[in-house]
Amino acid sequence: MPHPNLKRAALALTAALALAGCWSNSQRLETFLEAQGPKPGWVNASEDTFRQGETVVFKAAVQRQKDLSLGVNAARAQALSMVTMSIQSSLESAFAINQSVRSNDVEERDRVGSSLLNEISQVCKATRLTGATPRESYWEKVEYLTRDGDRTVGYNVWATVAIAERDLKRARLAAEEKAMGIATSRKDDEAKARLTESIQKLKDELAQ
Repeated sequence: MPHPNLKRAALALTAALALAGCWSNSQRLETFLEAQGPKPGWVNASEDTFRQGETVVFKAAVQRQKDLSLGVNAARAQALSMVTMSIQSSLESAFAINQSVRSNDVEERDRVGSSLLNEISQVCKATRLTGATPRESYWEKVEYLTRDGDRTVGYNVWATVAIAERDLKRARLAAEEKAMGIATSRKDDEAKARLTESIQKLKDELAQ
């Protein structure tokens, strides 16, 4: 049986390590210094994509930016990329990528799937996002601990990009029409059927 003194020493060491861990974690927490102003409601919105009337808004955030203006630009660029990703997501659904690559060979399945994703990505990157514009931004200045153990100051930045729902549908339509060529070249009849249905639906909605 362990000597009582050893047990007490072990308990003391455990407690000390726990306290040290808590201290270390608390030191790594950010310390709020100042803010642009009252925090807007959209900053804490649970969804990164939401609607305001007939406009679709995409929200993004970047942390601990040394330069405020660069941080704002980075957050806006990230929000804009989310618009493109929303279009890519709809195309991936049309191709049902997990089901469209029917091969028992894992390497072949990965190769074909990667190739298909790349083609879809290229279509989306080439799609013009007419009407997508920066809307709001908000920042908070914080102090935090670097990996080197130094305390430094940076900015947490949130920004939104807005696009009219009709403009987003036009961009989706253009991307899906281009993606039809991918489905044709790959002889993917199921993807062609999904794209045909989606394209017609978008055309009908835009005609209203």
